Amino acid sequence: MSRREKNGYQEIKITMTGNPSYREKGRAVFLAALMVLSVVAMSAAFAGGAAAQVSSADRTVEDTELAPGESTTVTVDVQLDQEQSLFVAEKFGPAVSAASINSSATNPSPDFDGVNNANTELFADWGSVSEVTLVYEVTISENATVGEEYTISSANASDAQLGTDTITVVSDDNNGDDGNNGDDGNNGDDGNNGDDGNTDADATVDRSNLDGQIYFAGQQIAIEGFNAGDQVQLREGDRESSSHQENINADDSGVVHVDTSGFDGDYLIRGPDGTNYGPFEVTEQDVGFAFDSDEVNTGSTANLVFEDDNRGDTVDLLISTENDLDADELASIFEDASVHDEDDDVVRVEDVSEDDEIEANFSDVNAGNYTFTVEVSDTTASDSASMSVTDVDRTLEFSQDTFEDDQGDIVEISTDVQGHDNFWMTLEEEGVEDPYGLNLSVSDIDHEALDGDSLTIEFNTYEAGNSDNAVVASSDNATVTVEDEELPAGFDYSENRIASGDFELELYDENPFDSSDAEAIDIAFVALNERSTSGLTHWIAPGDAEYEDMSERLDAATERSTVAQEDLLIAQVEASGLEGSIQDDSDFGANGVHFSISDTESARYGGTDTYQIQNSDDLTFVSDLENDRFYVLIDESNLDELEAGETWESMFEVTEDNPYVADEESEELVSGEFSVEERSMEIVGDFAENEDGDEILQVSHSENAELTAETNIAPGTDVQFRLRHDTEISFETAEVGEDNTVSQTVNLSERVAGDEFDLRVRDQANQNNVDNTGAVIVAASQPNITVEGDAPSEVQVGEDATLDVTVTNDGDAAGTVDFHIDIDGETVHQEEVTVEAGSTYDASADFNTSSEGDISWETHAGDDASDSGTLTVTKGDGSDGSDGSDGSDGSDGSDGSDGSDGSDGDDGSDGSDGSDGSDGSDGSDDGTPGFGVGVALVALLGAAMLALRRQN
Repeated sequence: MSRREKNGYQEIKITMTGNPSYREKGRAVFLAALMVLSVVAMSAAFAGGAAAQVSSADRTVEDTELAPGESTTVTVDVQLDQEQSLFVAEKFGPAVSAASINSSATNPSPDFDGVNNANTELFADWGSVSEVTLVYEVTISENATVGEEYTISSANASDAQLGTDTITVVSDDNNGDDGNNGDDGNNGDDGNNGDDGNTDADATVDRSNLDGQIYFAGQQIAIEGFNAGDQVQLREGDRESSSHQENINADDSGVVHVDTSGFDGDYLIRGPDGTNYGPFEVTEQDVGFAFDSDEVNTGSTANLVFEDDNRGDTVDLLISTENDLDADELASIFEDASVHDEDDDVVRVEDVSEDDEIEANFSDVNAGNYTFTVEVSDTTASDSASMSVTDVDRTLEFSQDTFEDDQGDIVEISTDVQGHDNFWMTLEEEGVEDPYGLNLSVSDIDHEALDGDSLTIEFNTYEAGNSDNAVVASSDNATVTVEDEELPAGFDYSENRIASGDFELELYDENPFDSSDAEAIDIAFVALNERSTSGLTHWIAPGDAEYEDMSERLDAATERSTVAQEDLLIAQVEASGLEGSIQDDSDFGANGVHFSISDTESARYGGTDTYQIQNSDDLTFVSDLENDRFYVLIDESNLDELEAGETWESMFEVTEDNPYVADEESEELVSGEFSVEERSMEIVGDFAENEDGDEILQVSHSENAELTAETNIAPGTDVQFRLRHDTEISFETAEVGEDNTVSQTVNLSERVAGDEFDLRVRDQANQNNVDNTGAVIVAASQPNITVEGDAPSEVQVGEDATLDVTVTNDGDAAGTVDFHIDIDGETVHQEEVTVEAGSTYDASADFNTSSEGDISWETHAGDDASDSGTLTVTKGDGSDGSDGSDGSDGSDGSDGSDGSDGSDGDDGSDGSDGSDGSDGSDGSDDGTPGFGVGVALVALLGAAMLALRRQN
């Protein structure tokens, strides 16, 4: 027996080879025992007519916090509606170190159980029970890390769905900090870094703590604990084997100073009394630096990134270059840099660690290629980073001539700003005596963040005229400042908004507000239209699905006004002019903009059940106002008042409280109703009574046997098909289609027609939405395709001739075949046709009879059905054949026998001209070759009369 994962579910198949799992061994033993008992008993155990109906299920984890290597006990209690089979499968993620079922505590004992080899799943199966207590123990890995989480959940195949429990790995109380791992070693920071004269040292350590320390080549180490003037040995190696390197004298403070430049390996200090201190390790610090862009334009910036470091400390960096840049110029390029060595043109950047970025500004740098050397100040570690600075053309212009939007929306004004770090822009209303005007300055442009060279300024037409200028105009990639806003006389922001109309835009590359000589270098227009509300539409989507964004959610949604309980209902509202005022659901209710859902039936007492979006956590606002629409996600499962059988109404309204609505008569309202239904699932297909009188599903004995169910849940929801045979359980998963049917094909070709099995279809979003039926495998219906062509065998040149073809299906299933007609070796008709059982398909093709000869034809319907024939086209001579009647005149020649002169007899010879009549025989297939019958009779009669005359 083998088991494989398929669509996220365990599928068990019996095979003749392979190593069986525990679960499969258990099942095999169980089946063997059942077969020994009786075939009848086996049927009773496995052919149960319905899947387990769980009334209650619970999982208890004794300890949810475990130290590495510890174990806990898990108890699963399941109650069933009645005695029936039960299958429980528990999943562990990640794999546990061990898992085992407590057979003495588990009641009743399962018929088979086990744990898979990977320790990721434990399972048990009972043939007929009404309640079960399953007790098992899990042990987490000894290598588990503190904070790691282990989850226990129900496999999809499990009849009992118990949710997810979590075990968190905690530290072992017996493994506390014993002080040996204190933070005094790796960094030499043991508290002895006071003002003791070792300020030039990169690391200070007491000799007693020297053992196990790690330093980086180039660091200066101050080792304390000796007496003034003590001579010590610096030795390479460890305490068991070392070699002398040099002698070092302690300074007046008893400190031994060691320069680790060029060191690599283990070293120790041997004191005057022969005591060894150490060993300590010296290794090379490995660093990597690079700019986040290999090329920048003059006037632009880039970041120098500290990419790699094996040290893990905060360090100071020294930056220099062989290019023609002095220390002051370097300091102006790198953020927070200071001059370190003016003679050598070196700058210092302090307190930098791995992954930090140092901004480099190339505004005052000439075009060219630059290489910078970056060194760690206290070690020998260094790396280089290169940058190419290029000149660019300067461009400042609007990206289009007209920017169009609606009142209340945010107008996106895009500009091309190549080579500019700042500019100025004005906006002024056209065609009025007292216009609205706006003056902006734009600075600190982040060219690296731009899409090409396009910078977008967002002009909020709803906020225009507001005293808070920060919200009137802004940009994601630059600083936008409102220098001045000119309001028409009588304009009051509390009551007014700027009117619809045209506005002129001007761009400047120098400040026009300080200089009257500044000239606009480009011009464009804003066309501001009146806002509108146009419609409301409902969509449904699976309630348990997860989506990256609203676009993906809508791709999975179906437009519909009926929603099943626990599905997600989406209301889509089409309305413009809201982008500037609506940022989230809290903005509804103010400014005269409202969205709500209400029960269409009023309560007998109290008001109608209504939810306002700004007051309900179960109505979620999703903005797409940039495209003049927004969505409201209505979580039906959390709204207790939405019950099956009810009809509700979604409503969006813009009232006269909105500054764009003149009065009550101008208010805007769109709405739409939706109804709520209880989730349903029904297996459909061909049913017939079995020998017990039960209605049972007929399933085709084929490789593509189709199973179908009808449901009212949202298209896209996962549905599980479970086929429970006597010796095997298999699972398939399919999605609900747009027509609310769900179909799945299964391979039943290796089974025997007449075998019965149990079929269960379960809604994966709601385990209680399920349907069951018995099923039987029946011989597969087959099509029987034949084809017949009908055409004349012979026609004359120029006559019409048609080949009529009929494809017939005498089988009991529809058949799809490749159908074609070939005439004279050329395909003149070809298509794939489907012929239903008991039906026909007709087609025809015309012959070209313009010339005489044989024309072959053939037709095929699939690989096995064909017909063929030949049409003969002949040259028509029938009109000449009529001349044969003239030949009969030759009989007059015989009249010469009546004359006295032979000359009249000579006339009889003229009768031979009648032989021309032989042409007439060509006009009939029944003509006699040579002379015609009439001519032959005349000739015979003439010969007889001639003979008679001679006798006389």
